Amino acid sequence: IFKLAQNSGKQFVTCNGHCDAYRNALNFVSSINRDVYCFEKQKNWLFDYSDVGEAKLTQYNSLKKLLLYEPSKISFLYAKTRGNAFRYGNQIGDFYLFINSNNNIPKSLAFLLNLRDVYNETHPLLKGNLENVFGQLKMWDTYFIGINRAIANAFYSNSSHPYASFWGDIFLENIKYTKTFITHAGTDIVVYTEAIPETLKKYYSNTLNNVQTNNDNFIVTYKDNSKIKIKFPFYEHSGHSVSLFYPEKLFNDVKQWIEQ
Repeated sequence: IFKLAQNSGKQFVTCNGHCDAYRNALNFVSSINRDVYCFEKQKNWLFDYSDVGEAKLTQYNSLKKLLLYEPSKISFLYAKTRGNAFRYGNQIGDFYLFINSNNNIPKSLAFLLNLRDVYNETHPLLKGNLENVFGQLKMWDTYFIGINRAIANAFYSNSSHPYASFWGDIFLENIKYTKTFITHAGTDIVVYTEAIPETLKKYYSNTLNNVQTNNDNFIVTYKDNSKIKIKFPFYEHSGHSVSLFYPEKLFNDVKQWIEQ
Protein backbone atom coordinates (compact mmCIF):
# COMPACT_ATOMS: atom_id res chain seq x y z
CA ILE A 1 0.00 0.00 0.00
CA PHE A 2 2.87 2.37 0.69
CA LYS A 3 4.22 1.59 -2.78
CA LEU A 4 0.80 2.38 -4.26
CA ALA A 5 0.77 5.64 -2.32
CA GLN A 6 4.21 6.56 -3.66
CA ASN A 7 3.21 5.81 -7.25
CA SER A 8 -0.03 7.78 -6.93
CA GLY A 9 1.60 10.78 -5.27
CA LYS A 10 -0.82 10.55 -2.33
CA GLN A 11 -0.05 9.94 1.31
CA PHE A 12 -1.28 6.83 3.10
CA VAL A 13 -1.87 7.55 6.78
CA THR A 14 -1.85 4.54 9.08
CA CYS A 15 -4.29 4.14 11.96
CA ASN A 16 -1.76 3.72 14.76
CA GLY A 17 -4.47 2.01 16.78
CA HIS A 18 -7.05 4.78 16.29
CA CYS A 19 -9.15 3.29 13.48
CA ASP A 20 -10.02 0.05 11.69
CA ALA A 21 -6.76 -0.66 9.83
CA TYR A 22 -8.46 -2.94 7.31
CA ARG A 23 -11.14 -0.37 6.45
CA ASN A 24 -8.44 2.29 6.26
CA ALA A 25 -6.50 0.27 3.68
CA LEU A 26 -9.62 -0.46 1.61
CA ASN A 27 -10.62 3.20 1.63
CA PHE A 28 -7.19 4.34 0.50
CA VAL A 29 -6.87 1.86 -2.37
CA SER A 30 -10.36 2.77 -3.57
CA SER A 31 -9.64 6.50 -3.23
CA ILE A 32 -6.68 6.30 -5.65
CA ASN A 33 -8.90 4.58 -8.21
CA ARG A 34 -7.45 1.09 -7.76
CA ASP A 35 -9.42 -2.14 -7.47
CA VAL A 36 -9.45 -3.49 -3.90
CA TYR A 37 -9.75 -7.01 -5.36
CA CYS A 38 -6.64 -6.49 -7.52
CA PHE A 39 -4.72 -3.33 -6.77
CA GLU A 40 -2.72 -3.52 -10.02
CA LYS A 41 -5.97 -2.82 -11.90
CA GLN A 42 -8.22 0.21 -12.09
CA LYS A 43 -11.14 0.55 -9.67
CA ASN A 44 -14.03 -1.88 -10.32
CA TRP A 45 -11.97 -3.85 -12.86
CA LEU A 46 -13.05 -7.21 -11.43
CA PHE A 47 -16.72 -6.16 -11.37
CA ASP A 48 -16.49 -5.07 -15.01
CA TYR A 49 -14.85 -8.35 -15.97
CA SER A 50 -17.12 -10.67 -14.01
CA ASP A 51 -20.29 -8.91 -15.12
CA VAL A 52 -19.61 -9.99 -18.71
CA GLY A 53 -19.58 -13.64 -17.61
CA GLU A 54 -22.58 -13.21 -15.34
CA ALA A 55 -24.60 -11.69 -18.17
CA LYS A 56 -23.71 -14.63 -20.42
CA LEU A 57 -25.11 -17.05 -17.84
CA THR A 58 -28.58 -15.67 -18.52
CA GLN A 59 -28.21 -16.07 -22.31
CA TYR A 60 -29.73 -19.33 -23.50
CA ASN A 61 -26.99 -20.35 -25.93
CA SER A 62 -24.22 -19.51 -23.46
CA LEU A 63 -25.96 -21.51 -20.73
CA LYS A 64 -26.25 -24.44 -23.13
CA LYS A 65 -22.49 -24.33 -23.82
CA LEU A 66 -21.73 -24.17 -20.11
CA LEU A 67 -24.02 -27.08 -19.16
CA LEU A 68 -23.16 -29.22 -22.22
CA TYR A 69 -26.87 -29.96 -22.20
CA GLU A 70 -30.07 -28.57 -23.69
CA PRO A 71 -31.56 -26.25 -21.02
CA SER A 72 -35.06 -26.58 -22.52
CA LYS A 73 -35.06 -30.18 -21.27
CA ILE A 74 -34.69 -29.03 -17.64
CA SER A 75 -38.26 -28.84 -16.37
CA PHE A 76 -37.65 -26.74 -13.25
CA LEU A 77 -36.28 -23.84 -15.32
CA TYR A 78 -39.77 -23.13 -16.63
CA ALA A 79 -41.60 -20.33 -14.81
CA LYS A 80 -44.75 -22.42 -14.33
CA THR A 81 -42.82 -25.07 -12.36
CA ARG A 82 -41.01 -22.66 -10.02
CA GLY A 83 -43.64 -22.17 -7.33
CA ASN A 84 -41.26 -23.57 -4.72
CA ALA A 85 -38.19 -21.68 -5.93
CA PHE A 86 -36.19 -19.70 -3.39
CA ARG A 87 -38.00 -16.37 -2.95
CA TYR A 88 -35.23 -13.86 -3.38
CA GLY A 89 -36.77 -10.64 -4.70
CA ASN A 90 -35.21 -7.19 -4.60
CA GLN A 91 -33.68 -6.63 -1.17
CA ILE A 92 -31.02 -4.07 -2.07
CA GLY A 93 -32.60 -1.10 -0.29
CA ASP A 94 -33.46 -3.02 2.88
CA PHE A 95 -30.05 -4.71 2.89
CA TYR A 96 -28.25 -1.38 2.51
CA LEU A 97 -30.02 -0.08 5.62
CA PHE A 98 -29.34 -3.34 7.44
CA ILE A 99 -25.59 -3.46 6.91
CA ASN A 100 -25.17 0.18 7.87
CA SER A 101 -27.20 -0.08 11.09
CA ASN A 102 -26.12 -3.52 12.35
CA ASN A 103 -23.32 -3.25 14.91
CA ASN A 104 -22.45 -6.90 14.32
CA ILE A 105 -21.02 -6.03 10.89
CA PRO A 106 -17.52 -4.49 10.90
CA LYS A 107 -17.34 -1.19 9.03
CA SER A 108 -14.76 -2.67 6.66
CA LEU A 109 -17.16 -5.44 5.66
CA ALA A 110 -20.03 -2.98 5.26
CA PHE A 111 -17.77 -0.99 2.94
CA LEU A 112 -17.21 -4.04 0.72
CA LEU A 113 -20.88 -5.02 0.65
CA ASN A 114 -21.89 -1.46 -0.22
CA LEU A 115 -19.22 -1.29 -2.93
CA ARG A 116 -20.99 -3.87 -5.05
CA ASP A 117 -24.45 -2.36 -4.62
CA VAL A 118 -23.26 1.15 -5.49
CA TYR A 119 -21.58 -0.26 -8.60
CA ASN A 120 -24.74 -2.11 -9.64
CA GLU A 121 -26.77 1.10 -9.48
CA THR A 122 -24.79 2.47 -12.43
CA HIS A 123 -23.92 -0.86 -14.07
CA PRO A 124 -27.07 -3.02 -13.92
CA LEU A 125 -26.69 -6.59 -15.12
CA LEU A 126 -28.18 -7.44 -18.49
CA LYS A 127 -31.44 -9.34 -18.12
CA GLY A 128 -30.68 -12.06 -20.70
CA ASN A 129 -33.18 -14.01 -22.75
CA LEU A 130 -34.04 -17.02 -20.58
CA GLU A 131 -37.56 -15.73 -19.91
CA ASN A 132 -38.20 -15.77 -23.66
CA VAL A 133 -37.77 -19.53 -23.48
CA PHE A 134 -39.04 -20.41 -20.01
CA GLY A 135 -41.67 -17.76 -19.34
CA GLN A 136 -41.76 -14.64 -17.16
CA LEU A 137 -40.64 -15.19 -13.57
CA LYS A 138 -42.40 -13.85 -10.49
CA MET A 139 -40.90 -10.70 -9.00
CA TRP A 140 -39.35 -12.73 -6.15
CA ASP A 141 -37.60 -15.19 -8.48
CA THR A 142 -34.49 -14.86 -10.65
CA TYR A 143 -32.11 -17.05 -12.65
CA PHE A 144 -28.95 -15.41 -11.37
CA ILE A 145 -28.05 -14.13 -7.89
CA GLY A 146 -24.85 -12.15 -7.42
CA ILE A 147 -25.10 -11.79 -3.63
CA ASN A 148 -27.70 -13.71 -1.65
CA ARG A 149 -28.58 -11.01 0.85
CA ALA A 150 -31.06 -13.19 2.74
CA ILE A 151 -28.21 -15.47 3.82
CA ALA A 152 -26.04 -12.51 4.80
CA ASN A 153 -28.95 -11.08 6.82
CA ALA A 154 -29.41 -14.35 8.69
CA PHE A 155 -25.69 -14.70 9.42
CA TYR A 156 -25.10 -11.16 10.62
CA SER A 157 -28.33 -10.97 12.59
CA ASN A 158 -26.99 -13.58 14.98
CA SER A 159 -24.18 -13.32 17.49
CA SER A 160 -21.44 -14.85 15.30
CA HIS A 161 -19.31 -11.79 14.67
CA PRO A 162 -17.14 -12.43 11.58
CA TYR A 163 -14.01 -11.42 13.48
CA ALA A 164 -14.73 -13.58 16.54
CA SER A 165 -11.70 -15.59 17.69
CA PHE A 166 -13.54 -18.92 17.71
CA TRP A 167 -13.43 -19.03 13.89
CA GLY A 168 -9.68 -19.55 14.28
CA ASP A 169 -10.30 -22.31 16.82
CA ILE A 170 -12.68 -24.02 14.40
CA PHE A 171 -10.14 -23.66 11.57
CA LEU A 172 -7.39 -25.24 13.67
CA GLU A 173 -9.70 -28.14 14.51
CA ASN A 174 -10.86 -28.64 10.93
CA ILE A 175 -7.40 -28.82 9.36
CA LYS A 176 -6.59 -31.82 11.55
CA TYR A 177 -9.09 -33.83 9.51
CA THR A 178 -9.33 -31.98 6.20
CA LYS A 179 -6.51 -31.72 3.69
CA THR A 180 -6.29 -27.97 3.07
CA PHE A 181 -5.23 -25.77 0.12
CA ILE A 182 -5.28 -21.96 0.43
CA THR A 183 -4.40 -19.67 -2.46
CA HIS A 184 -2.15 -16.71 -1.67
CA ALA A 185 -3.03 -13.90 -4.10
CA GLY A 186 -0.44 -11.14 -4.21
CA THR A 187 -2.66 -8.18 -5.21
CA ASP A 188 -5.90 -8.89 -3.32
CA ILE A 189 -6.43 -6.88 -0.15
CA VAL A 190 -10.04 -7.97 0.38
CA VAL A 191 -8.97 -11.47 1.41
CA TYR A 192 -5.49 -10.76 2.73
CA THR A 193 -4.26 -14.33 2.95
CA GLU A 194 -0.71 -13.36 3.90
CA ALA A 195 -2.12 -12.61 7.34
CA ILE A 196 -3.41 -16.16 7.98
CA PRO A 197 -0.21 -17.81 9.27
CA GLU A 198 0.81 -14.64 11.12
CA THR A 199 -2.62 -14.41 12.79
CA LEU A 200 -2.46 -18.03 13.92
CA LYS A 201 1.03 -17.45 15.31
CA LYS A 202 0.06 -14.27 17.17
CA TYR A 203 -3.37 -15.09 18.60
CA TYR A 204 -3.44 -18.87 19.10
CA SER A 205 -0.31 -19.53 21.15
CA ASN A 206 -2.48 -21.34 23.71
CA THR A 207 -3.21 -24.00 21.04
CA LEU A 208 -0.03 -23.91 18.95
CA ASN A 209 3.69 -24.20 19.51
CA ASN A 210 4.64 -22.67 16.19
CA VAL A 211 3.61 -21.71 12.67
CA GLN A 212 6.31 -21.86 9.98
CA THR A 213 6.00 -20.58 6.42
CA ASN A 214 8.10 -22.60 3.97
CA ASN A 215 7.99 -21.96 0.21
CA ASP A 216 4.45 -22.81 -0.91
CA ASN A 217 3.31 -24.22 2.43
CA PHE A 218 2.86 -23.28 6.03
CA ILE A 219 3.20 -25.80 8.84
CA VAL A 220 1.14 -25.64 12.01
CA THR A 221 2.61 -27.31 15.10
CA TYR A 222 0.18 -28.02 17.94
CA LYS A 223 0.96 -28.21 21.65
CA ASP A 224 1.21 -32.00 21.42
CA ASN A 225 3.89 -31.49 18.70
CA SER A 226 1.66 -32.91 15.96
CA LYS A 227 2.11 -31.06 12.66
CA ILE A 228 -0.27 -30.14 9.84
CA LYS A 229 1.00 -28.85 6.49
CA ILE A 230 -1.23 -26.42 4.59
CA LYS A 231 -0.67 -25.94 0.86
CA PHE A 232 -0.22 -22.17 0.40
CA PRO A 233 1.03 -21.36 -3.14
CA PHE A 234 1.85 -17.76 -3.98
CA TYR A 235 0.41 -16.09 -7.11
CA GLU A 236 2.34 -12.83 -7.28
CA HIS A 237 0.18 -10.79 -9.65
CA SER A 238 -3.13 -12.47 -8.94
CA GLY A 239 -6.17 -10.67 -7.67
CA HIS A 240 -9.19 -12.14 -5.87
CA SER A 241 -9.97 -14.73 -8.57
CA VAL A 242 -6.78 -16.75 -8.92
CA SER A 243 -8.25 -18.92 -11.69
CA LEU A 244 -8.60 -15.77 -13.80
CA PHE A 245 -4.96 -14.68 -13.46
CA TYR A 246 -3.12 -18.02 -13.20
CA PRO A 247 -5.42 -20.73 -14.59
CA GLU A 248 -2.68 -23.14 -15.67
CA LYS A 249 -0.56 -22.74 -12.55
CA LEU A 250 -3.59 -23.14 -10.30
CA PHE A 251 -4.66 -26.28 -12.17
CA ASN A 252 -1.18 -27.81 -11.87
CA ASP A 253 -0.83 -26.81 -8.20
CA VAL A 254 -4.17 -28.39 -7.27
CA LYS A 255 -3.43 -31.50 -9.35
CA GLN A 256 -0.06 -31.96 -7.66
CA TRP A 257 -1.58 -31.34 -4.21
CA ILE A 258 -4.34 -33.92 -4.78
CA GLU A 259 -1.82 -36.51 -5.98
CA GLN A 260 0.46 -36.10 -2.96
